[in-house]
Amino acid sequence: VLHKMDSGDKQDGPEKKILTPLGRPLHVTDLSSGILERVLSYCDGTTIFRFLYMVVYEGWPSEWCEFYVPHLNLAESGVTNKALYFFSKSHIPLRYSSISLGDCLAINHHGLKHLCPDLVTLDLSGVTTLSDRGLEALNSLTHLKRINLSFCEKITDAGVRQLISNHQLTQLNLYKCLRVSEQLVGLLTESVTLQVDVYNASVEPLH
Repeated sequence: VLHKMDSGDKQDGPEKKILTPLGRPLHVTDLSSGILERVLSYCDGTTIFRFLYMVVYEGWPSEWCEFYVPHLNLAESGVTNKALYFFSKSHIPLRYSSISLGDCLAINHHGLKHLCPDLVTLDLSGVTTLSDRGLEALNSLTHLKRINLSFCEKITDAGVRQLISNHQLTQLNLYKCLRVSEQLVGLLTESVTLQVDVYNASVEPLH
């Protein structure tokens, strides 16, 4: 069972700010004992972000040759462009095929260009600061199939058209994308290979 640190616990560095097993601080040496899987599966986005920052901050265990997470939940975590950069440029880069960055308002095109190239499913719902330039930063994600852009109020027809032309998407959520025209949505819904959702905010995550 993972326990939160008491509010009075000393917090000297990023490793002191996350959930801890059995009431003690979590260290990189714990990763081989299965705690990594528990943290990534059951903790909220903020905790996972702090955990990953700790691992990058302290260094990867020497016996690791890769770090792969099928679905990485960083929603509402406050993750930054700098953090996404470090996760991609670490000695052992963080790999994932699905990531949720919902409501992470501190990211933009500078951080999105450092997403894992293996990415298939991307959740950017509620990232109201996202612009067409941010969509352009996704061009290098050649495996991208599903993307949630619900509540991304700044993206326009131009950005969506570019996104469609550069990826073979199968699922696209444009719910509450207020600057995307009904005309474009109508054209997209005629596609036999692309499922476009403008009625709810969810895209089924890939696990």
